[in-house]
Amino acid sequence: MGQLVWDASQRRDHATARTYFDQAIQAARQLRDSSTEGLALLRMSFVALYGEKDPRAGLELAIRTAETANHNSRVLTGLATLHAAEAYAMLGQR
Repeated sequence: MGQLVWDASQRRDHATARTYFDQAIQAARQLRDSSTEGLALLRMSFVALYGEKDPRAGLELAIRTAETANHNSRVLTGLATLHAAEAYAMLGQR
């Protein structure tokens, strides 16, 4: 739902999208579904990086995604690493 809200608002409604992603994270934690939790964290990192233009928050979320999905999803872990690198680039760090 968070992705739908963010896309439908032309990536302007960050707060509502983040609320839905937070709900998805909580539900995934209750179900002990680290892949779903990782996907919601990754989407939150997109909002931080590309919507809110906050590379520090995006970096933190991307790292959390990689740690969360590390044992269950190589794809999510790889995407999180890619976006962490993007955040570092936005910060002017190697």
